[in-house]
Formats: sequence, structure tokens, C-alpha cells
Amino acid sequence: MRSLVRCLPHDLPAAVFVVIHLRRDRETFLPSILSRAGPLPAHAAEDGEPMRPGRIYIAPPNRQLVLDGNLVRLRPGERAERWCPSVDALFQSAAEQHGLRVAAAVLTGYLNDGAAGLAQVKAEGGATIVQDPHEALAADMPRNALRAVQADYTLPLAAIPPVLSWLSGHGAQAAAAASRFGRICESSS
Repeated sequence: MRSLVRCLPHDLPAAVFVVIHLRRDRETFLPSILSRAGPLPAHAAEDGEPMRPGRIYIAPPNRQLVLDGNLVRLRPGERAERWCPSVDALFQSAAEQHGLRVAAAVLTGYLNDGAAGLAQVKAEGGATIVQDPHEALAADMPRNALRAVQADYTLPLAAIPPVLSWLSGHGAQAAAAASRFGRICESSS
């Protein structure tokens, strides 16, 4: 995540939402780590706060981060839920609320969280991005996402920030232009 946020522009015209699987009883230091890593301020998402461009919202442990219009919502984690926080919960709410305006990325991780949500983003017309499984530290999530949907972009991590930046300025409808992007931030990784 540090490599990704390091290469996002300081004036990104979109909000960024991050879900990382953590133990339910652990405090996360991810907001301060990501704030130091790149130009965008990061913080633990708070229930009811408005989405603002140029900010990174991080799902806190044991809460589902979902979108409700232009508000951030946190639901308590349910014992029956496999992942809390869940990438699927975030992506599905984003797709339902914002459709074409969503760009969703699945990065390294274990098992299959994110695959169903990515498919819903695609079905609603949003842009879908998957980290190249061959370079992922844990390739399960990217591989399972690619089994669930034909992603608009399958890219090395270093190529994802410029695509996100471009999509935020041009809209997810521009997803067909994947070949225009190279490894812009690779040298700074």
C-alpha cells in the first residue's frame, strides 16, 4: 500500500478507500503509515463522515466500511462474516451507490475476498483493476478476482497509481485505454 499511495497525486480528484484484513482485536497504524508514505492524508474511516476527494479512508478492524451516497458508513462486524472488514462489502456498496464513477482494485491477499465485489463493480459499469498475480506477494485474491471477472486492467503494482489517477479525471468509461499506461512509478518503488 505504501508503494501505491506514494505515487498518487496530491490533487487526486477522488476519494480512496482501503480495506486490509486485520485481526479483529488489533489496532491499526495504517493511517499514519500511509499518510507518511504519500501526499494524501489517510485516516481511519468514521461513521457518517462525508467522502472528500484527495483523502484516504481506511476500514477499521471489526467494522464493515460501506458507502451510503456520499457518506461513509461503518457497520459492526458480524460473527457469520468471513472477512471484517471486507473488500466485497466496500465494492458492492460503491457499485450500488456510484456505478460508473467507481474504480476498484484488488491487490495481493489470501483467499477470495474482493472477487464478488469486483464483479458487481464491472456489472455496474465501473472500472476494474487487478494486480498482476505473478508479482503479488499473495496471489490468491488477484487470481480469484480474475476468475470472477475480466478485469479492465491487470497490472503490476507500480502501474496502478497512474491508472487510478487517470480514471479519476476521465471516468471509468475510459477503461478501454489500458494500453496507454506504463510503469510510471516503478523507479520510485
